[in-house]
Amino acid sequence: MTVTPLQLANAYAALANGGTLYSPRIGQALVSPATGQVQPIDPPVIRHLPVSGQALAYIRHALAGVVTQGTAAGAFGGFPLNQVCVAGKTGTAQLFGKNATSVFASFAPCDHPKYVVLVMVPDSGYGADVAAPAVRQIWDGIYGLEGHQAAVPGGKVPSALPTITSTGTITAPPGYTQSDSGTKGK
Repeated sequence: MTVTPLQLANAYAALANGGTLYSPRIGQALVSPATGQVQPIDPPVIRHLPVSGQALAYIRHALAGVVTQGTAAGAFGGFPLNQVCVAGKTGTAQLFGKNATSVFASFAPCDHPKYVVLVMVPDSGYGADVAAPAVRQIWDGIYGLEGHQAAVPGGKVPSALPTITSTGTITAPPGYTQSDSGTKGK
């Protein structure tokens, strides 16, 4: 079986959101620098998973167990799961004659997922040894845990888009500072 990181991330997003598979998009909206007009980008629905809500809930619960008691428990030891519940699965992809590819796919928060984080590291070993620790650091960065500055303060994306002036200056949305949004000096 061959799967790209984007395909696997999209599958986890469908598991997390209740079964809707969307066509991936990078942006949320197009903003005209001249007029400020905002045109939302609504991703098309590809299909709905042919799985009951009860089965999806069971899978989500099992994936949360992988982080607390399963193959990813070591990588997430000491992680504040009481603040951010992470659900995921380690994996090791192997090709004959090659070193293993480390894989860890995840979503959070467990009960009301908002984000999917996936890491694939070719030629690196087992998922629990390489990809899962990398994903843990990404979750630390998203939520500002373990001494990291939060990339998404409070775990919530802004309700408004940044503004763009006619000179190209980008201003963070209300509630975000320039350093929070990563637009400092841009």
